[in-house]
Amino acid sequence: MRNIREEELKKEKEKIDELPVPSIQLHDAISRGVNRGVIEQKRRYKRYTLLIAASLLCFSLIGTIRVSDTVAAFIGEIPGLEKLVIAVRGDTSLISSLYHDYLYPIDKTLDNHGKKLYIDSLIVDEERIVVFYKHDSSWGKETSIIPSIKGKNSEELMYSSSFYSPASDAQENMHTLQVYFFENGPLDVGSLDFHLTNDNRKVMNTWELPIQFSEEDIIPSKEYNVKMEAVIHGQRIMVNKVKVSPTSVAISVTSDSNNTYQFFGFENLHLQDTKGNKWLPEDSRTSSGEKDDWIFYTSSPFFENPEELYVVFDGIKAIPKNDMEVIIDVENRKILRSPKDMNLSIKEIEGEQVVLSHIKQNEENTFMSVFGDVVDNLGNEYRISTVSSGEVPGELHYFLPQEIEGSTITLQINGTSNVLQKETRIKVK
Repeated sequence: MRNIREEELKKEKEKIDELPVPSIQLHDAISRGVNRGVIEQKRRYKRYTLLIAASLLCFSLIGTIRVSDTVAAFIGEIPGLEKLVIAVRGDTSLISSLYHDYLYPIDKTLDNHGKKLYIDSLIVDEERIVVFYKHDSSWGKETSIIPSIKGKNSEELMYSSSFYSPASDAQENMHTLQVYFFENGPLDVGSLDFHLTNDNRKVMNTWELPIQFSEEDIIPSKEYNVKMEAVIHGQRIMVNKVKVSPTSVAISVTSDSNNTYQFFGFENLHLQDTKGNKWLPEDSRTSSGEKDDWIFYTSSPFFENPEELYVVFDGIKAIPKNDMEVIIDVENRKILRSPKDMNLSIKEIEGEQVVLSHIKQNEENTFMSVFGDVVDNLGNEYRISTVSSGEVPGELHYFLPQEIEGSTITLQINGTSNVLQKETRIKVK
């Protein structure tokens, strides 16, 4: 890991911008720079060296809406990064972290009962650990690697996780595993455990990687106390603070408890600088929270470090607080109450299977349920366990419980596609 000397790079960029270099010569210079990339091992960190022209090109492009295939391929030509870039393709923050040498090498094969798991390296910050690993392709796609984290005293730490596997199951392909911290952080970690599971979530093998991080291993996040309020159609939304880490940004938001609408999120939320570069919500996680307190996650401009940065959105997703229930007459299969303009109806499909049809306003076939608790008039609780796409664009089918003791059920709404439109821009720094 290294400290980027922003002012020096800025001055060099100004000098280069003034040079009349034909595009073909610039292309050749970049190609030669890539071909001469040298890997050096210094202490525990990998360092990669390129010509300044290649560096400036990447700095100017990597913060855009999505890392294009061209840019990702360019960075992927840097010796030692090819397979890692493939493993994180599309994740702006991780590609930026790789390019800026923010990599913690492991290069270790874990062996348990003859099954081997190769850990290549990690990306670690205060928010998450990203693991790059390989395994035997003969295990098949019906298996997966599930992590767990232990503290320095072998206590279990709270976390959530996601993983990515390349389309091809070739043995040389790199996989990624992302572990997100809750209350703890990387300095509390004593070991990472990896569990090989099958389709039934049965653990078939376990590998342990003892590891402890020091403060020198972790670049501190940057926190900005924003405390700016936006008013959208009379609804007050406060952006409290923005925490910028190398791999992600956490935007802390509070909805005024006196609002007449229940807030569920933003429409087209992103970060933006004065040059029009955008950092969009993460693919692996977008938000957490409930009721009035929320955290939204976007990709990170940590290494690009723009002079000015804004939280930008086109509106808020919200519905009236007095209109957050759907009540269904089970016996007569009628909707007794539902929010206005939610486009709900009762349908019978596949014989006698009863579903609640919901046609979303944005016509997106996402399988995120907008319903939470389901309770009948006798107080019995149920769950909607299955959601499928319907016959028209944007339609979702929620499969209602088949055996209901009461005469009516009430579904609590915990999400919406209804948007209160207003373009909003809040300055972070």
